Amino acid sequence: MAELGEAELFSVGVELRSWVTTARAPSFSVLIDDVRGRYSGLITYSANWDDVDQTVILGELDVIGINAFYPLTKKEGASYYDLALGGHRIAADLELLANQWQKPVLLTEMGYTTRVDPALRPWEWPDGMPEVTVDQHAPAIAYRALLAPLLDASFSAGFFAWRTYADPEDVSQEAEWGFSPRGKLAELVLRDAFTARWAVDPGGQWLTAPAAHRARTPGVHAWEPSDPWLTAGRE
Repeated sequence: MAELGEAELFSVGVELRSWVTTARAPSFSVLIDDVRGRYSGLITYSANWDDVDQTVILGELDVIGINAFYPLTKKEGASYYDLALGGHRIAADLELLANQWQKPVLLTEMGYTTRVDPALRPWEWPDGMPEVTVDQHAPAIAYRALLAPLLDASFSAGFFAWRTYADPEDVSQEAEWGFSPRGKLAELVLRDAFTARWAVDPGGQWLTAPAAHRARTPGVHAWEPSDPWLTAGRE
């Protein structure tokens, strides 16, 4: 289907820790070879953020995929400055991974629930929490903290936001505290990220798409990964 549909990128698996981080990994390599025999586009695999360093098949991919639910902080009530430091730390780790394998890195999933402290344990669903306080600002600044350092990173191939729906007007599939950024402050941050000019974009600084702005040009949420911008985030 991916070949017939002329898909540009195909993920051969998602979070298969017990397969691709163990002695069973060679059998997954056989699967990759089989896919390459049937599909002519780029191939990735969506590793979980906490096992990508142990995933042994990365060298056989075209793009390293990561479901990037990294904690941006270890403390409750973290400021934007704290989250931004976490974002820069993650970006540095991703750059090391990209350099090690000489592959670009794609965040195949990343997202935050609409509640207080979503960047503390981003993988958690609030279903089982006794009290959930809806907070639109918290996920918005978490998105900004994670994405801002990646805009000017030549190793970064972009991201997919978790999660949006085929029918964007259908809000019945999750509670207000859910992952969907639709109609929330987080949607503005994602809009800025998708319309920004990334370092990896064709054309570099000469990109002239009408909606594109330089990564270092402020949008709604002021994309600026430099130290002065980070200092301003202390407020």
